[in-house]
Amino acid sequence: MLKKITAIMLAVCLMIPAVSSFAASTITINCVQSENHVEIGDEFYADFKVTDNASGYNAMTVYVEYDPNVIQPVECQVDDIPDDLIIYRDYRDIAYSLFSFTNVNSRISFIPSRNDRDYNRLGDGKKTAGEIGIIKLAGYLGATEVVDGRQRMLNYEGTGTLVRFKFKAVGNGSTDIVMRDCEGSFVSDDRAADPLDFDVSNGYITVGDGQPSKPETETTTKSEATETTTSGSSSNSNSGGGGGGSSASNETTTAAEGVTETTTAAPSSGEVTVPSENASKLSFTDVADNFWGKDYIYDMAAKGVVNGYPDSTFRPNNNVTRADFIIMLLRGMGIDITSTPQSNFTDVNAEKYYANAVGIAKDMNIASGNGDGTFSPESNITRQDMMILAKKALELKLGSAITGDASVLDQFGDKAEISAYAVDSLAAMVSEGIVNGMGNNIVPKANTTRVQAVVVISKLMDKIS
Repeated sequence: MLKKITAIMLAVCLMIPAVSSFAASTITINCVQSENHVEIGDEFYADFKVTDNASGYNAMTVYVEYDPNVIQPVECQVDDIPDDLIIYRDYRDIAYSLFSFTNVNSRISFIPSRNDRDYNRLGDGKKTAGEIGIIKLAGYLGATEVVDGRQRMLNYEGTGTLVRFKFKAVGNGSTDIVMRDCEGSFVSDDRAADPLDFDVSNGYITVGDGQPSKPETETTTKSEATETTTSGSSSNSNSGGGGGGSSASNETTTAAEGVTETTTAAPSSGEVTVPSENASKLSFTDVADNFWGKDYIYDMAAKGVVNGYPDSTFRPNNNVTRADFIIMLLRGMGIDITSTPQSNFTDVNAEKYYANAVGIAKDMNIASGNGDGTFSPESNITRQDMMILAKKALELKLGSAITGDASVLDQFGDKAEISAYAVDSLAAMVSEGIVNGMGNNIVPKANTTRVQAVVVISKLMDKIS
């Protein structure tokens, strides 16, 4: 019963319309590990720490993912509680934390059903969330105080550890420890639940003789050295990342819609591109046979639209940057991305691996940028911005406009979250059957994952075939 009440209160808090004068606030979270390299059998902590929290937070939902073949979560005890855990103390001096160790323990041992979307339908009614490698956490602070004669809901404030995970190494190899799809709100003085943005720097661990795998690169023939983002969350980068694009215009990603990811260089020899004639040799160790996007992933990889990682993983739930989506999109549309563009955006360095593709997309009016001459190429791309770019590319290939009645969006419970500039594109994509939404929502401002991008591009290719 307590869990149901908490879930209901969290949902209510997140659905309250934001009517205050506050702009969306950003919560910066860094993963700090007690170890970066361990041996099989060793245990270590991975603490997701809030390092910048201007306004506080009242409610939050996050997912934490890792490779369960490399590490497994261990239940924490009282002695494992970090000294800097962010807590709220009420008038009785009782401490509350958003994600207590008992909360974490219960989610680790939770057994998802086969159709549970929160766990990518990897559940079988037998494996725990910890064994699957996806831990969903949801928390809410129900404390209030009386201010000027009326009750006011309170927020967690300050910096420190948001949640601690204790892992045990179970196999040689390496894995990212990713916090993704972060959603949350803080309650302002006028009792409005204002939305939060998240800038998450994720963790990475190697076990035994496992060598850290180089991140995948969506390479072009532009340069021998390429760059790519590391594994994703709602917004992530191993070096902490920074602020995203500027004000919304066309397919702009605003500060509320995405954040910049820092990229790291990787040699072009690290990419895995498998031509269609070798499709039977494709094998991604992290794409289960019953994974909903399996067929799309293998088909697009076989056609050279997307690449895998050198460690034979695909990492379907990693985020996609705006530049990498452009590369994938143009490849899928059969557009040559090796030629030199006539123009480019002011924040696209000509030496970057994605410079040609982004410039070509600009020349072809597929990408319009932020309205100030920038494109924010290394920011994560939101779902609504992905759909805008996809629509423009499809229209270009078909030679005709694609439209859809905005009423088709009424089926989604979060229709109000769609930015005004994106409504027409989302309506068209839904009407064309290219986008179906996520459950009862379309989640327009969430970051696009690799598998989502693959599915959309595959459906676009079907339209032009």
